[in-house]
Amino acid sequence: MDQIKDLLTEYVPQLPSEQQDVAIYATAAVGVGLVGAALLSPQKNPPTTYRDNTPDELQPAPKRTTTVSTWDADGKTTILKSKSGVGAADPETVMEVFEKAVEKHGSSTAFTHEQEQPDGSYVDRSWTWQEYYDDAKTCASAFIACGLEAYGSVGILGFNSPEWILADIGAILAGAKAAGIYTTNKADSCQYICEHSKATVVVLEGLKQFKKFQDIIDNKIEGGLPDLKSVVVYNDLGCKLPKKLGKSVNVYTWDAFMKLGTSASTKTLTKRMKNQVANECCTLIYTSGTTGRPKAVMISHDNCTWTTKAMLGSMQRSLPFGETPGGEHVVSYLPLSHIAAQILDIHGPMFMTALGTYPTTVHFARPTALKGTLGDTLKKCRPTIFFGVPRVWEKIQEKMVAKGRGNSALKKVIVAQCRAVGTKWHEACQVGGSGYKPTGFGLANGIAFKNVKKAIGLDRVKVCVTGAAPIAPATMQFYGSLGIHIMEVYGMSESTGPHTLGLPDYFKVGTVGPNIMGTETKIFPDGEICFRGRHIMMGYLYNEAKTRETIDREGWLHSGDIGVLDPVTRLLKITGRKKEIIITAGGENIAPVPVEDTIKEFCSVVSNCVMIGDKKKYCTALITLKTKQNEDGTFSDELAGDAALVNPDVKTVGDAISDGTIPKMIEDAIKRYNKDTKRCRARASQLQYFKILPTDFSPVGDMPELTATMKMMRPKIHAKYADDISAMYKKGYDNMKQA
Repeated sequence: MDQIKDLLTEYVPQLPSEQQDVAIYATAAVGVGLVGAALLSPQKNPPTTYRDNTPDELQPAPKRTTTVSTWDADGKTTILKSKSGVGAADPETVMEVFEKAVEKHGSSTAFTHEQEQPDGSYVDRSWTWQEYYDDAKTCASAFIACGLEAYGSVGILGFNSPEWILADIGAILAGAKAAGIYTTNKADSCQYICEHSKATVVVLEGLKQFKKFQDIIDNKIEGGLPDLKSVVVYNDLGCKLPKKLGKSVNVYTWDAFMKLGTSASTKTLTKRMKNQVANECCTLIYTSGTTGRPKAVMISHDNCTWTTKAMLGSMQRSLPFGETPGGEHVVSYLPLSHIAAQILDIHGPMFMTALGTYPTTVHFARPTALKGTLGDTLKKCRPTIFFGVPRVWEKIQEKMVAKGRGNSALKKVIVAQCRAVGTKWHEACQVGGSGYKPTGFGLANGIAFKNVKKAIGLDRVKVCVTGAAPIAPATMQFYGSLGIHIMEVYGMSESTGPHTLGLPDYFKVGTVGPNIMGTETKIFPDGEICFRGRHIMMGYLYNEAKTRETIDREGWLHSGDIGVLDPVTRLLKITGRKKEIIITAGGENIAPVPVEDTIKEFCSVVSNCVMIGDKKKYCTALITLKTKQNEDGTFSDELAGDAALVNPDVKTVGDAISDGTIPKMIEDAIKRYNKDTKRCRARASQLQYFKILPTDFSPVGDMPELTATMKMMRPKIHAKYADDISAMYKKGYDNMKQA
């Protein structure tokens, strides 16, 4: 809003400064509400470029002799090509795409990174695509020198950095595979992944992560790591490290490790690179383990390269990536151990650089990104493609709303007028909308939308995407009212990330978009969503039973999700997850997520809501309020966001319960939901009681409630808060007293 003067001063008479400010803002308000019609008549958007896959563009059903899946480390699967379209493309290895990128844009910048120094400062670093390739080969040679065999594995544990990606690609070039580990994992979880994948080398970040492996080996946690030969530490900040762990595990700093690769023979590496084929495993993605031990999803070269091609190809019709002067820019901050980050931060940039007229650059955020510094990185790097899990979008929204409260009354009127126009445009752009830009859009865009985007670092973004967990429609509508249309992507690690994707010219809030090119969706009789295509994983490493259970003989991947596929628009809507469906004592089936989202929408002080009711006579909810985050990623009991604004004298969760205002707000929201027949379709779905928990959910701590991608681990929540749940089913429980 501070830039309104630049837009309107020429239309306002030269008055004293204070009077001129008032005149400028008044002109803006009138302009949006009334003058807009004269300045901009409605314009129709171009027709959608989306079209459904034809039968010839879909993968054929496998024959009885086809190798649909494997669970062996050195196994191969059959790549089934379609007759036409992207599914007919010849398979490529990661190395082949990488070499094309280097050949085309070798001297262009691939990475930028702010490296932390021992004194807490940061130093800028950068790699060209040629330097990236050369360092990845050096890393691969070093892995081989450390004893990494073909089809072996490398564990990687640390925040996103060039070293993380170099280790990942280095392992692939060495004919092996990388297994990413979440930084929030405890020592026993790290041990399980490295032991299960038979990791020969582990690359990790800093002293904190190093101590986990020191603990594993010194104390033989879960039997230790008998296959481990070397540990490599990057970003060690000058900390003194031992030369060995135990009697046999060598310890290297990153620099010493790379020197080992420089001096090593390249003969073995050259042979392994030459022998790579697209239908072998190159990456392991360990599932979040919400219901037990994590499974190792085997991702092939073709899975990586073809899925990236299909995903970008789906959007390329309306958004030509790699064709804008200045190139594409991506901010890397979400865990690279997750398939979404690997596709967006590793394979997507590689593919766009290989094929684009202009290169793609990956900008690494600081490790404190999700604690507040992401906004600084966005404004500095100004990405053209931005992916955020729902919680990231919610946090940005909360900051914007909080800042807006400080606006003058007149500014609030202007913003409200602009958002009303933005909402109409957002609705018009969706499938089934009019397709027309509403009256006054141009002025609203100039006054508000452009400034908002610039303020949060998204002023040159082409597409905003969300996924990895369900997002509330209200969040997408909020951004839509500001001219930011968020596309929702849906998929799994087992589908190499994306399966459906909202497109900038073909999306609808409440759905997860149509299939990406060359893929197929089928809703089975029980409502389960199943996928088929070249993006389907090879299998689960060393787990034949789960592999056969997940991929059937017809090549369908059973997602475990429940949904509805619109036969006309081909848009997919997720309605629940089979394992999350609540079956009450009366036998009614209830999907909890829509209920939980409604409560959060109706009551802005609520951070998380967990519906309870399986095998119960009635349904209840566990509630967390918005609270301040601690340095270690856990949450305190100090109120934050909207929860802190209810009563300035109420500072903590305990105070809020005693004060009674917030419990009353939650109770009113629940009553509103219970009476809303469109959202609460049956009496069995009504919520009777709720319990406010002492702190918000976190992916870290002794008993984390969330995965690293912010998905709720319901079984663990139920176990951790069993006493609180039981209290709501005892006679005399009072919502206001919370007892």
